[in-house]
Amino acid sequence: MVIIYYLALIVVGIVFLLVQMRERKHFHQVKRVIESEDLDPQIKLTPTAEYEVLIESNNQAINFFAQLDKHVNYKLMIACIVALLLYLLNLTGVLSLTLENGAVILTVVLATVIVLPAMIRKYMINARTRIMMNDIPYFIDLIAVCIQAGMTIESSLRYVADHFSDINRDLSKTVDRVIRRSEVKGLESALKELYYTLPTLEIKMFCTTLQQSVYFGTSVYEQLMDLSKDIRDLQLLTMEEKVGNLSAKMSIPLILFVMFPIVILIAAPGLLRILFHV
Repeated sequence: MVIIYYLALIVVGIVFLLVQMRERKHFHQVKRVIESEDLDPQIKLTPTAEYEVLIESNNQAINFFAQLDKHVNYKLMIACIVALLLYLLNLTGVLSLTLENGAVILTVVLATVIVLPAMIRKYMINARTRIMMNDIPYFIDLIAVCIQAGMTIESSLRYVADHFSDINRDLSKTVDRVIRRSEVKGLESALKELYYTLPTLEIKMFCTTLQQSVYFGTSVYEQLMDLSKDIRDLQLLTMEEKVGNLSAKMSIPLILFVMFPIVILIAAPGLLRILFHV
């Protein structure tokens, strides 16, 4: 009777999960349709999803976790494999699990499989985005050198993007997508789309500088060199802020692993003498 109860509980949970995933998919489809009617056709915010897909295509690990997050069947398959392994281990006597413990382990595994892939995917995308932002000053310097040599902005972007993949493949692919969009919509529209695709401070500054050159015909070389210097100064300030916060973060380990042992070492001999005489 207890086995039937837990099996029914697992089946109800799986059915509830599938229903919720279906409702969530329907909700996002309706939301996408509604938002696409209100947005400017030049600034539809599918670009952020396109950028994430671009990062996923460049990294197999991110692609794996993305596919695992999208497909519920994979998650249920992993949960079933874990359940089968637990059953076989319990049957062979390697583990001695009760039904309650097995149900708890399966619940934890199912919750982990549901939540963890999206968190890992988001963390890895953010990490690669930070690496891109660290490498963007070198990219801007190369563009400035190409423009100083007499190349146009479009040709400079194309040339640097083709040869920058050895340093940062993600940034090269992102700029290559901007170039292909500029061939269809124009450089102004492509830069505007990049501005909303990757909403980081460095990208906003880069797009604003190029847009000012397109609008007002300002000198691009000096603007790009100043922008590269400003981004490096900003990254240096960010690093100095992290170093300044390090002393405050280290106070907790120092208290736990240094101060308490020293107090124990100082007080222990006196306490032992008192206990010995008592």
